[in-house]
Amino acid sequence: MYKRLAKQLDRTRKSLWELCEELDIDYNEVDMFSLEKYVSQCTHCDIWTVKPIQDLDGNPICNVCFGISGL
Repeated sequence: MYKRLAKQLDRTRKSLWELCEELDIDYNEVDMFSLEKYVSQCTHCDIWTVKPIQDLDGNPICNVCFGISGL
């Protein structure tokens, strides 16, 4: 289930609730800790990414924000 969610969320700004509705998955059964093993939301632009990079504060960011911030 988490790999499927990660694949559908990657490079989008969809809310997790919205995607669960689309895929007919019970939102209350999704464990965020388990989901974050597969996909994270960029703290700068809110785009989901399967390959997050840590910013200087240790927050996950996407490739685009990484390039813009010049880290």
